[in-house]
Amino acid sequence: VATGQVLGKLVHFYAARGALRLPVFVRVKTSAAPDRPSRLATIIAVATERARAHLVWRHAVFSVSALIGLPPFGAATLVAGLVGMRTAVYLAVGLTARFVRYSFLAAAPSLVADLLY
Repeated sequence: VATGQVLGKLVHFYAARGALRLPVFVRVKTSAAPDRPSRLATIIAVATERARAHLVWRHAVFSVSALIGLPPFGAATLVAGLVGMRTAVYLAVGLTARFVRYSFLAAAPSLVADLLY
């Protein structure tokens, strides 16, 4: 499950880097862009600048996101692609953290049952 999810998000990672050409129906029209950036665009811009400035912060936030899901792993994947995180680091951290997360979730029913009974 972890491998499938990380490889699926790799498409988003490469799209954020600009390595993949997005289909026409997904692209934002540049002429129709508003004068004022949207709130989401502002949040992404701030997160991207902070991640570019602080390498440790970038890896720490991505690791926490992959492990517990806050901030959402999909959003962290986009920011990782935008700031130019190395693909090997993305795969190593993402696969390890997602494997630990899903292993814990798979073991959770038996852990809870042992605590209750």
